[in-house]
Amino acid sequence: MKNSTKAKKPFWELTPQERERETKKYDKPIPLSKTKPLTKREREQWERMRKAPHVSVYVRRGPDETIARLDPEVRPRKK
Repeated sequence: MKNSTKAKKPFWELTPQERERETKKYDKPIPLSKTKPLTKREREQWERMRKAPHVSVYVRRGPDETIARLDPEVRPRKK
């Protein structure tokens, strides 16, 4: 038997009605039967993501310059 799955369009190419239909499934809570415990690796990644970011970069573009500012506790290395 062949799998006759139709190739899906990328989300940004969907019409508003198609987008509504595709995102409707996310309006309901996820049943616990569809979940599983995190693996050790997934748990470590989750804990890293849950914490505040290590570095935030803010870019300001003036008429003559581009400035990238790092968080105050992050010091750039001197050359």
